[in-house]
Amino acid sequence: MKVQLHRTGGFAGLAGAASLDSRDLDEAAAAEFRQLVTKLDLTALPTHADAAVVPDAFTYEIDIIVGKDHHRLALTDPDVPPEWRSLLTHVWSHGRHPRR
Repeated sequence: MKVQLHRTGGFAGLAGAASLDSRDLDEAAAAEFRQLVTKLDLTALPTHADAAVVPDAFTYEIDIIVGKDHHRLALTDPDVPPEWRSLLTHVWSHGRHPRR
């Protein structure tokens, strides 16, 4: 299981990325990560086509890879559902950030 996250926007308009792969984690951390992903309904991805544009908001592009399944979506603050916010925060906090 792997999640790749690209974040743009915010006050300074900076872009950043983080990724987290369950294969790189110890068993307890991998179980916590899997739980965050599996509680999401990946067949009913949230859509926010009518979301209002908010100055300085973050936009997230998320790739979730579970086995051979690949799911991609985009979310924008402040319209990120709580269950998705938990995953985004976890990946950003515990994931690998590529060097620029």
